[in-house]
Amino acid sequence: MKTFKLIIATLDKILVEEDVLAIYFPTPNGEIGVLTNHATYLTNTLSGEARYIKGNKEKVRLNLVKPGLFFIQDNHARLWICL
Repeated sequence: MKTFKLIIATLDKILVEEDVLAIYFPTPNGEIGVLTNHATYLTNTLSGEARYIKGNKEKVRLNLVKPGLFFIQDNHARLWICL
C-alpha cells in the first residue's frame, strides 16, 4: 500500500516524522480520517485521541492535549499542536 509523509510537531519541535498509511483525529465537525492521495485539506483539530497507521501497519495512538491545525497537500501532511 502507498504511504504519505506525516509530521506531527509543536512550533519548536518535531515529535513524529513517519511514512503512514492513514491518520485519524478529532475536529470540530467530528473525527476525520486521511489516506494517501487525499485532496488538499486544512482544518483545526481538537484535543482528544489521534491514531495513525505506520507503513508497516503498526497502529499508534496519541493523546492530543491541546487543539491544533492539520494540513495535507501532495501526500505531505503536517499536524501542528498548539502548546
